[in-house]
Amino acid sequence: NESLDYIYSLDAYFNETFYKQRTNRNIGWITIEEQEILRNSTVAIAGCGGMGGLLASILLRLGIGTLKIADPELFDESNINRQFGAGKSSLGKSKALITAKLLREIADDTNLIIYPMGINDYVVEDFVSGSDLVCDEIEFWALGARLSLHEKSRQFNIPILSANTVGHQTNL
Repeated sequence: NESLDYIYSLDAYFNETFYKQRTNRNIGWITIEEQEILRNSTVAIAGCGGMGGLLASILLRLGIGTLKIADPELFDESNINRQFGAGKSSLGKSKALITAKLLREIADDTNLIIYPMGINDYVVEDFVSGSDLVCDEIEFWALGARLSLHEKSRQFNIPILSANTVGHQTNL
């Protein structure tokens, strides 16, 4: 039974050897010191659809230490052609919870904090606080959530990137 009313936290099982092995191809593109910065970073991704779910998987593979993911929607058939977690087995299920499950299958050394209720006035401060970067991947027509996310990010002086998907393209 999955509830969309609660924030879920999946703590990392951190194994130094595994982490170094799975991120060793990063070294050369970035330094060992920069990899350590990534490991100690928190990125909050609002929206797990067209861009957000894939972004979460890329950031997890890169070695980010904590990912916060939020999305209030459920997967449907129209998502299958373009969304990371969408498939026959995920239809009707929470985008945020399915994305977290798929992230856990990739690696278990990243902390995951999941907001299946999405961004709203009750959780936005918790979602943004403690983050080093916020990524706005919210549906482009969900203006209330987007404004709240941007206002809170500005209040906490946290950089925010907006790259919203419309069809098969985006604007940054």
